Amino acid sequence: MRCAYRAVSELASPAEQRLERSSYILLRRLEADGPMSIGQLAQAFALDASTVNRQAAVLLRGGLAERIPDPEGGMARKLRVTEEGLRRVIEPSPAPARHECDVPVTLKEKVSSVPSLSRGPARPRRPSAAWPACRSSRPAS
Repeated sequence: MRCAYRAVSELASPAEQRLERSSYILLRRLEADGPMSIGQLAQAFALDASTVNRQAAVLLRGGLAERIPDPEGGMARKLRVTEEGLRRVIEPSPAPARHECDVPVTLKEKVSSVPSLSRGPARPRRPSAAWPACRSSRPAS
């Protein structure tokens, strides 16, 4: 899966790349609730502000969000979804292109690709007879 995702990411322009889950979630929240600060987003998702800040930086670099002054006059700057960000959230993302990766499709292919699993058990099972009783080396007290 990583191979295919990486190949699509390298070939596609930034506008054609699929949104990562965290970017999509942030954009959806900003679309629904309007402009929010990093602190407000961190509180809404119960995440550390540094985590949200890193995710927001990806949105800002991609032109999917922008920083604006607080509309209510507060000190913190807020994030707002851009037209491009709104388009990317609303439009369905393109299906990932098929690349030649060595990804097994079915369980049968996975099992047959591992020699030790396709041969069966390494040694035969013991008959279901009862195990011999343990003999204690200590004399009975």
